[in-house]
Amino acid sequence: MTYVNYKRFSVEYDQSCNAFVCTDAASGRFLSGGHIAKIMSGDRVACISDYSKVVTSADSLPDGRKLTVRYEDGPDWQPVLGMELRIDKDGITLTALYAVHDTDVLIEGDLHWGEDPESSTYAVRLDGGGHALRAAHGPAASKSDNALYDRRRDSVLHLTGSGSIRLAFDWEKGCYTFSSLLYGSTKRLRLVVRDSYYATRFSVPHRPINKSHQFPTPPVGWMTWYSVQFGASEKTVLENARWLAAHLKDYGATCIWVDWEWYHSNFVGQESPGIDIFNPNRERYPNGLKHVSDEIRKLGLIPALWIAATDDTNKNRMMQEHEDWILVELPRWWCGRWFVDPTHPGVLSEYIPAVFRQLLDWGFEVFKWDDLPGALNTYDRHHDRFYNRDISSEQALREVVRIARGIIGENRYMMSCSGETTRAITFAADYFDGARIGGDIFNWGEFVSECIDKVLKYYVYHNVLWYADADNLVVRSEHNNMEQARTRASFYGLLGLPITLGDNLPDLEEDRVELLKRALPAIDVHPMEIRQIVRDTPYVVINLSVAKAFDSWNVIDVLNTTDATIDVRLRLSEDLDIDTSCAKAYIMYDYWEQTCLGVCRDSLDLTLPAYGSKVIRISEVREHPQVISTSRHVSQGAYDIDSLEWDDAECRLSGTSKVIGGEAYRIVLHVPAKYELVGAVTHSGASTAIIDQDSGVWVVEVVPDRTGTEDWDINFEKQDR
Repeated sequence: MTYVNYKRFSVEYDQSCNAFVCTDAASGRFLSGGHIAKIMSGDRVACISDYSKVVTSADSLPDGRKLTVRYEDGPDWQPVLGMELRIDKDGITLTALYAVHDTDVLIEGDLHWGEDPESSTYAVRLDGGGHALRAAHGPAASKSDNALYDRRRDSVLHLTGSGSIRLAFDWEKGCYTFSSLLYGSTKRLRLVVRDSYYATRFSVPHRPINKSHQFPTPPVGWMTWYSVQFGASEKTVLENARWLAAHLKDYGATCIWVDWEWYHSNFVGQESPGIDIFNPNRERYPNGLKHVSDEIRKLGLIPALWIAATDDTNKNRMMQEHEDWILVELPRWWCGRWFVDPTHPGVLSEYIPAVFRQLLDWGFEVFKWDDLPGALNTYDRHHDRFYNRDISSEQALREVVRIARGIIGENRYMMSCSGETTRAITFAADYFDGARIGGDIFNWGEFVSECIDKVLKYYVYHNVLWYADADNLVVRSEHNNMEQARTRASFYGLLGLPITLGDNLPDLEEDRVELLKRALPAIDVHPMEIRQIVRDTPYVVINLSVAKAFDSWNVIDVLNTTDATIDVRLRLSEDLDIDTSCAKAYIMYDYWEQTCLGVCRDSLDLTLPAYGSKVIRISEVREHPQVISTSRHVSQGAYDIDSLEWDDAECRLSGTSKVIGGEAYRIVLHVPAKYELVGAVTHSGASTAIIDQDSGVWVVEVVPDRTGTEDWDINFEKQDR
């Protein structure tokens, strides 16, 4: 063994296996099994075992240490090869020595970044470009990714160098791997550790996303405001709750949000006497909010409530008893004219706890905290009235939120609102579980400006700090034609955003309900770019990389924000980061049109109707029958397929899928010409049908009796051709 250490980093080389290990004092071993896998020059290939002698040495540097390995007595065309591992305060640099200019050196190894690499470590591209929003379901890695981000520790392992870098997840090892082909005159690979990455780059208080509450994946449910606005009442809430439980609960909708109308009836910020933060409007909620939450819970749903804890519509009983707790009375403010002083000890020790204990006593389990921008702005304008003027506006509101969090606990979901500014969105990111990232959305223009554009900017935080909430999904005909409704549903469904339904559900047309079913539930998706994107084209590209233990594929959503038809050409390699080396071919399937678009090797041409979108699964062509789409969810297998296996000896494709009782589940297959589909069965005995859709494309339709998982087998015969 040869070992060197400098500050936090260490490198150890083991001559018995000709491999090295890199260690960081903060995170432990982060690279193991590092080795030279190949040496190549033209058509000549060698490996380290072709060298009979290995000599190592360790030396000091002015600002570091280095470990040098010399391989001798190798092949005639490269008899001597070397490797230098140099440590400095920021990381480790590997350089291939003595290799001539036209000799390439392939370095491989395993990366151990984060305690839960499958779920909490993301392959990302640092300092990348392009206008596509890249996201991933599972531990996906594309050809352009050059770093691993651990969301639990807010740390990055960044790989750069003179050659290519490829990351991949090894399911058997349970870790990421890397391969780096070093070429050119300077054959170098650099590994740099960057701590507190989000906290430093975006100046946000970092806490890894909390999933100890009710929603391990983003919440899905229905909300009053966007559906019925000031017409909300106990009757409308429970009507929609019962409809949702009957029609959408099996699809993943579990939450009912009672928004601000429970004690607001206007935008003035003042209500009739007796209606305030402690007393709901009894005309609308005659049996009280406890009754409403109990009825919601009886349906197997989660009751959620809106609150603006910093201000009120009337001078409530606690304000009347403690006039000194009031910071200011505004002449008019939509959310409530009376603001409490966030620095007053009584507000912190009595008022805020009383507000949130009341919500808990009413039986609510999820909370949407609104008017945070208004509170911050009011504090700035009236900072001279603070009880403690040494505390800034943000510090004061953070303390209020911290106290509220202590009352409700870590196991209840709390979302911040609204997302007018980065300040309001991020000031207490370490206390909230979700954050509204834009304004209210009803019409198409609002969807573009307050959903699409805000998601492009703030998706970088999604599933890292909290769930990025892009506001309600509204699909009714009042605000959308069918193309617009489908585009909205696709956008939410593919990005794994929280989905809050903003239509009066009993009145919603069946074809629009069908759109919602294809977007539900919200799946577990994370960003693959640590940057904020500004839209500069009339169309938007969402590129979801899916990584499962049994397969990987991409699903893209290309959407048109305008009222004109547009043509879009997407290059697989340059625009979608899909590997087209070695003449790889990909088969394309259009989800909404249920049409195979054929095989593609370089680029894809699409025509987008006004306000429309195309959702296309891109699957690498296999030599045997393969799944190229499914019907359950817009992600086409990412959510619904739990397992998939091809048995070459038996010519059988087997899988397990999540299904809905009574709903046809379609498995779309590409079947090469040398195979014939001869039958399909389910283990439960559910009925199946086989449909010849197109040349080489078949559909197996399963109609299960119950909601749950379904095991299925599809049998083929190999033709002698």
